[in-house]
This record gives sequence, structure tokens and C-alpha cells, in this order.
Amino acid sequence: MKKICFSFVLLTLGIFAAGKSIDIGFSDGKNHGWRLTIGPEFPGAIGSFCILPGEGPNGSAAMRLETVHSGKSCYTGLVNKLKTPLPFQCARITFLNVSGYNHINIQFDDETGQTHQQIVRIPSDSKKYQTITVKPGTGDYVGAWGGAADRKWHGKITRIAILGDRKFLPMELYKGYFLIANVELIAP
Repeated sequence: MKKICFSFVLLTLGIFAAGKSIDIGFSDGKNHGWRLTIGPEFPGAIGSFCILPGEGPNGSAAMRLETVHSGKSCYTGLVNKLKTPLPFQCARITFLNVSGYNHINIQFDDETGQTHQQIVRIPSDSKKYQTITVKPGTGDYVGAWGGAADRKWHGKITRIAILGDRKFLPMELYKGYFLIANVELIAP
């Protein structure tokens, strides 16, 4: 299996029309500006990510996100700080949950700098790719901080994060991974 790994690639994102979607990774085999985060406020996490050609649905590429937890680590994930803020209603994420996570943590930042966190229940150890649609303020747990700090969406999306959180792995596991085939942002 050939791996194409990298640190960071920039992508210029244009404006898109209402109801339209923009693909920001990974089925075309490109990074689209994603980078690794290892939860620096909770030391002990290790992670990696790389594109795997042919591992996505219908032979497309997929991004493998691997998470390893020790000590007081909490999460490892992928973050995309968009070069250009975009109109936003929801995100559609296609992924394969390989290692038993029972929730996925999705964060969106609005134009005030407020982070909206959605923790969404997912089937663990699925054998097929699944697609979830996530809107700000939905999920089993919803939180917000920074910026306006009012749990209301303001303007355009400036950042998206997809995180694997240690507390959502089975107790005996400290390592997990997802294959993420596609991330689309949908305009209102």
C-alpha cells in the first residue's frame, strides 16, 4: 500500500453559492490544508496522518488519522484553518471507524473566534464507510467557548477540526484510527 505523507499544503478556497458544497479533503488524494493536532493542553498524545490512495470508497483516496494516548492525553485530530472564511450551514464527513471509537468530536469556529463543539455518536468498528452530517449545536454533547461565547453561530466558518478523543475508545484501548475519505462544507 503506497503512502503519501506530508506536513502541510496550502489551498486557496473560493466563495461558493448557497446550497452548494465545497470538498476540503481527501478523496482526490490532496491535503487541502489539514494539519495534525495532539491536544497540547493535555500532554501525552501522539498522532500521525497520511493519505492512502485507493483506500476510500470506490477506490478513492482516504486520510488515515492515527491516535495514540498515554499519560493525561485527551485527543488527537486533524484541523483545517481555512484560508478564506466560507458561508456555512453544515459539514458532511465520510469516514471508516476502524478502532472502536463510539463518538467523534467535530469542532467549527465562526467569525467571532467562537469554537462550537459537537460530539456525535457513531457505530464502533464499522465495516463500511459512513457519512454523517454535522451542524453547529447538534450532537450528544454540545459546547462553545471563545469569541462571542454565546453558543450562537456568527457569520462564516473559519476552522474545522475532526478529533479522536481518548474517552470515546473502549477502556482497554489507547490507540485508534479513522480513515476519512471526504469532508464537505455546505453553504446555507
